[in-house]
Amino acid sequence: MKLFLSDLDGTLLSKDLTISKEDINVINLLNERGISFGLATGRDLHFCKRLADKYNLNINTFIANNGATLIYKNKVIHEEKIENNKVDFILEKLLPISNDLFVFEVLENERSIGLYNEYTKQDWNLYTNIFGDMLKTKFLDVDIRTLTKDNSYSFYKISMYVINPEKTTSLLCKLKKMFENHFEILQTSYNCIELSKKGVNKANTAEILFQQTPFTKETTSFIGDGENDIGLINLIPKSYVIETANQVVKEKANYIVKSVSEAILKELKIVNGKEIYEK
Repeated sequence: MKLFLSDLDGTLLSKDLTISKEDINVINLLNERGISFGLATGRDLHFCKRLADKYNLNINTFIANNGATLIYKNKVIHEEKIENNKVDFILEKLLPISNDLFVFEVLENERSIGLYNEYTKQDWNLYTNIFGDMLKTKFLDVDIRTLTKDNSYSFYKISMYVINPEKTTSLLCKLKKMFENHFEILQTSYNCIELSKKGVNKANTAEILFQQTPFTKETTSFIGDGENDIGLINLIPKSYVIETANQVVKEKANYIVKSVSEAILKELKIVNGKEIYEK
């Protein structure tokens, strides 16, 4: 069985969080040819499933939360949760730099919460309007720390928007010094940093996918654009990178393409609308 995996932000998703009609059409063509389509993303599972429903996409494989969640055919194959007491520890450590980082947790039903108790009402409204628009979510006036008291709630990652994107690199270095021995620290976009359980990443979860499903790395292709995609690019022999990615990522890929649709058409060996048959 063949699988085509795609990253979301900066790859399949545009900056306004939409998917182009061309990409949708070619993904559907991929399915018609009997090739499965999947996502490998830092986004949460709720977001991925809403996206699939919105565009009526047939997606049977989800590597979500930077690898903390693996779903195949609606079945949970693997999960890596951060224990609630460790979330309390992380949040406590982040408080001194909460003026530089906006910490948040995405809930179901397009709702999110953050460190509500740490901001004035004016600053809270300002930040939640800005970041709520980026996430396409509505922030509730509830502090994220209330969730750590609820043992029925699971944390897969801690997400942080950098309030001044020019500080992203310096804050990433600071966070790595604070947490690197115990947690994974990833920069997932120009102004977003995420923290996951140690050892959690897309590539390690893909290895589990290949062990527990009919897919193998030889029958899988991947497209991405970020430094957090390098592990998958190194793991999967046939890899594509979006041309707007930075150079360190592009150097790792087999092919540089303008879009997901271009990569899939290469997979299907279709050029200028005509199928090319190998002899």
